Amino acid sequence: MVGSKKETKSHIGNLVNSITKYISKGKEEELREKVSNAIKEEIFSKDIEIRLNARDFSSIGLLDNSTEELAFLFSTIFPVLIDDNGSRFRLYKHKIEIALSGEMDDRFIYILSDGRLTSGEFKCYRLYDDEYVYIVKRIIQNIPRLRERLKLTLKDLDKSIDDTITTKKQLSEQHLDKAKENAGLLLKMLGN
Repeated sequence: MVGSKKETKSHIGNLVNSITKYISKGKEEELREKVSNAIKEEIFSKDIEIRLNARDFSSIGLLDNSTEELAFLFSTIFPVLIDDNGSRFRLYKHKIEIALSGEMDDRFIYILSDGRLTSGEFKCYRLYDDEYVYIVKRIIQNIPRLRERLKLTLKDLDKSIDDTITTKKQLSEQHLDKAKENAGLLLKMLGN
């Protein structure tokens, strides 16, 4: 009987510990997500989001159906690269890759949606880990540079798109003129 009370208390204690760990883990994830959303909003500010979202090429309607080429140009925005004192940061739309050196254990991936940080050796870090705080601080310190590089990349993209559209429109106009000429010739032969 005495053993059964100890076992019951032990099971209850284990259950309470499990619930506490689960709640703590959930709170830590919530806090990580809050930090990561703030970082994402700083990098992808409203003006940058508007510029990214404004590039819908589906309505261009070029005769040669080359909207895929323009969509490809858009896809070349990422990754945005910056170097910082021997470290390299690669910004993608959904993550940041950090290489502090050429070693695998000095490489990290930070997921912007939920704040997960994973090393090149697949070790996951939590908000309470010193490594996590160190890497996220490095990201935060480089936000202005990431934003500037992203803006420059968008400016270069705009120029490439403008050049491509101008060239494609001229070519489309030439094709349309030639098509009208050929249609006229063929219709004339038919007596129409």
